[in-house]
Amino acid sequence: MIAIDGWGVPLIGNFPIYRISHDYFTHWSSALLGGGIESFYADPAVEHLELWRSPQTTKGWWIHQTSTGLKTATPTTARTFIQNVFNSLN
Repeated sequence: MIAIDGWGVPLIGNFPIYRISHDYFTHWSSALLGGGIESFYADPAVEHLELWRSPQTTKGWWIHQTSTGLKTATPTTARTFIQNVFNSLN
């Protein structure tokens, strides 16, 4: 499941969960209800509609873990993050 701006929604399940947030605060606070495997948050923050309308220009951070378990933040766009999620499911 890819949760786009799913703030306040518990993200629990026995399947991969990926979160996309329009700002850091939403990213941080929604993680309290379920972190997911990987996530993305916009930086600088954008309006909700901007994230939906223009993921290709929404810049931010892809939060993931390396193969050694190190939590890493990589700069990217929301579109690239979503493409990477779909590619990893194949």
